[in-house]
Amino acid sequence: ALSDQLTFSARKQGYSRKQSTFWRSTPSIISGGGTATPEDSPIDSPRAASSITLSEAEIIFLRTCVKLQRDVVKVLEKLPPEELGSYSLFGPRRPHQHGEAVKAELVARQCKIAEALLQIDFDLAFRIIGDYQLDAMNIYAGAAAGLAQKKQMSQLTELLHNIGNTISDDERDQIVSTAIAVYAPGDVRAARGLVSHLTLDHSKVLANIRLGRLKEALDVASEGGRVANEDVQLVANEAMELRKKEGGRKWDGIIRQCSQILA
Repeated sequence: ALSDQLTFSARKQGYSRKQSTFWRSTPSIISGGGTATPEDSPIDSPRAASSITLSEAEIIFLRTCVKLQRDVVKVLEKLPPEELGSYSLFGPRRPHQHGEAVKAELVARQCKIAEALLQIDFDLAFRIIGDYQLDAMNIYAGAAAGLAQKKQMSQLTELLHNIGNTISDDERDQIVSTAIAVYAPGDVRAARGLVSHLTLDHSKVLANIRLGRLKEALDVASEGGRVANEDVQLVANEAMELRKKEGGRKWDGIIRQCSQILA
């Protein structure tokens, strides 16, 4: 096994932090971090690669990366063979590219893989996000927006359920709001259904305002005797803007109620 070969190599050569060039380049090549240069990049230099020594921690890290890659291929094995290359978690072997360009390309690909896996194997996607320290919020939001665009409400609901305990209520509400924004222009009914997935009252107020449901927004802002003046003011501002745009007296009642609450 690769991990056994690495262990043997490390023990045979003897480990010295000063001798090892692998750890400095490993984050850049595998995890997207670090500041590898052409001089210390073992993957681009045969001579450097032949003299790599690894610590136990480095071997464990690389072994984790290899296992993740194996699991990704297993899950995505139904894809045409030519597409599997795009699901590589490892960095490109390009001697003429180093530093930030490689790092950005690698992180973008890892995020894309994690986002694709969220709909297939959430646990594996979660492991990739955690082990590579990727931006979970952006990945979740991208997956939620993609499912909303495809009108896949059941899959979206499952995703929201899965991520529930992995991020804060505010972050989760931002993701739900992203999906609502996608649905709102063409499927108001579905967008309204997603409001129930919001946790924070402020998020519910903003969502209802976006959907033109000012009465519901005002009810949330003043629910149970707890008055959020900032949210009430947002409702009032939207009502006044709509009255100015549409004319008539449709929104006078909402404006009056807001004024009474804020008095």
